[in-house]
Amino acid sequence: MGRLIPCDIATPFLARDGAGRFHFLSMNIEPQLIRKREAATFLSMPLSTLEKLTARKKIPHVKIGRAVSYDMTDLRAWIETKKVASLGRAELDSEPKGND
Repeated sequence: MGRLIPCDIATPFLARDGAGRFHFLSMNIEPQLIRKREAATFLSMPLSTLEKLTARKKIPHVKIGRAVSYDMTDLRAWIETKKVASLGRAELDSEPKGND
């Protein structure tokens, strides 16, 4: 096929080869904004839970008109804030023992 030359900024996925033929460039682009169902799946939670968190403004979301979307970067950051640190071996050994 030869060398592909991008056409212009407006059509970054279309390129022209040396013979002047156009070709579509395949690119793996992750969507930045996802809809509710995809967000619920990504977060491994029921859709109803995501809707409640969204209504209570407990999770970052984007609202354009009535459409609600979720930014993948924001969701990943939100997940980081929800992580619970585990206790190391020293902390486990120093915890008070229950009455056995």
